[in-house]
Amino acid sequence: MTFESKNAASIAISFYRNAANLEEVGRYEEALQAYDEMVARFGRLAIPALQKYLAMALVNKARIVRGIFDRSEEALGMYEDALRRVGTGITLEMQMLAAVILKEKRSALTALGRNEEALAVCNEVVQRFGAMPSLQAQAKVAEALIDRGMTLVELNYNEEAIAAFEEVMKRFGDALTPELQNAVARALTKKGLLFADVLSRPQEALPAYEEVVARFGESIIPELRISVAWALYCKAVALGALGRGAATIPVYHEIVERFGEDRAPALQKLVASALVDKGKRLNATNQSEEAIATYDEAIRRYGEMDVPVLQEQVAIALDGKGTALTASNRHEEALAAHAEVVRRYSKLNAPELQEILAHAWFNKGAALGKLNRCEEAAAVYEEVVNRFDTATDPVLRERVAKALFAKGAELQMLHRREEAIAIYNEVLRRYGTSTALVMQEQVAMALVNHGAGLKDLRRAEEAVVVYDEVVKRFGNAAGSVLQESVARALNNKGHVLRMLDRYEEAVAAYDDVLVRFGTATTDGLKDLVFKASGFKALTLSALNRTDTTPGILGILRREFTRLLRSFPFRSR
Repeated sequence: MTFESKNAASIAISFYRNAANLEEVGRYEEALQAYDEMVARFGRLAIPALQKYLAMALVNKARIVRGIFDRSEEALGMYEDALRRVGTGITLEMQMLAAVILKEKRSALTALGRNEEALAVCNEVVQRFGAMPSLQAQAKVAEALIDRGMTLVELNYNEEAIAAFEEVMKRFGDALTPELQNAVARALTKKGLLFADVLSRPQEALPAYEEVVARFGESIIPELRISVAWALYCKAVALGALGRGAATIPVYHEIVERFGEDRAPALQKLVASALVDKGKRLNATNQSEEAIATYDEAIRRYGEMDVPVLQEQVAIALDGKGTALTASNRHEEALAAHAEVVRRYSKLNAPELQEILAHAWFNKGAALGKLNRCEEAAAVYEEVVNRFDTATDPVLRERVAKALFAKGAELQMLHRREEAIAIYNEVLRRYGTSTALVMQEQVAMALVNHGAGLKDLRRAEEAVVVYDEVVKRFGNAAGSVLQESVARALNNKGHVLRMLDRYEEAVAAYDDVLVRFGTATTDGLKDLVFKASGFKALTLSALNRTDTTPGILGILRREFTRLLRSFPFRSR
């Protein structure tokens, strides 16, 4: 290399290092300018020693353009330029740099949805480096095979994807180096996830997860420990999908026992997730005390950490603990648990916390309602609406709709009927044309309660119109919540008609409930059908009709006081 060449290479390297330093401290615009200046100044020089740094500069520039400015299409040209400079280099260093560039190019193509081209890049890596004996090359080939499998899944070539993951096993299953062993573990787990999540065949996923644990379960290598923990977690999820909820508990326990004291962030996240999911399973099977203890362990381990993914799990644990306490009729303690989520995380804006925060905030209102602290409950629901009213996330929008309705229900419990009706009208205005099931449920319940409020205000004729609106909107709906709202509306309409001495019409309303839902199997609808039967019999009795047997009428008369206590049938 001539003196001039050495001098040019030295200056170029200084440019590269300056640009890389700017990138490292987040000064991305300046870093792009520095990379551009380097390429403009030295890019036309045919000095072999320069090509490595020019290629690296182009790759770094592409990373900024893609990752920071979301311009993947533009990045593709940079990868092509970098590959041209690296060429088919004869040194291992240049060949591995080419493999890195190809992997980045594949990622950009995937981000653009150009999966066929991304697949071709994966195949190119395998073809170029598959026969090379070096560990670095083999590691790149293993990565490319895993990427090939994932790309094939995107293309819905699932059998070919399975073959790609199995090719990793075939080539590297006996490898002793950590890099290749971890590739085997990842390929097995990806194969399991393909069976479980894509093909909905979780039973076939289990052997893949179990093989990861059998092969690498005793490893002390950090990356392999993470792979084993992830495989165990996926195994628990697959068991749950198979309806084997009880079998998930020992798997979650194993994750905690094996990895509970590890400080690696990825393992802490998996342990926290295992504890939370275990708590959910216990709660779902009415093992409330065990669930509470499990949630408490998650809170004890990770409650003081400020890592967002762990804060999310702690928030879920606190909220889940509140739900378990509610199931045990420990409402004051449940209130404290839900309130603690709000206290800890309401000032944080981390996206991953917002859904669970909204859920816990709503549950705080529900807990206050169960304690008959209706004024405070209404205020909490208003806080939920105010906090998340401008959210675009569908889950948060649903939570706002539920909170708005719940606020109206609490105001109604306080006999602030005009204010409650105004809230129900707001629910109708906001969500009356929505096709989302949750929104329709809020609208239906709001209309039922609106009718009840009008009845309490002695505006009976208006109440009948509102109840008819429920039936008109949702009379053919299939969801249980909507069907219960229709049944409530018809029962309430019948009672209002009785108050107006329109007994024949009242009987027709009760009959409508019996025809629509007489064979229902859900507890809520069965109860509403029973009430319709009772009110129909009593109405017929008032009409001196004989089409009800005396025995049944006697039973229904004894139940009449209980029925009246629950009227009008509102939702809360």
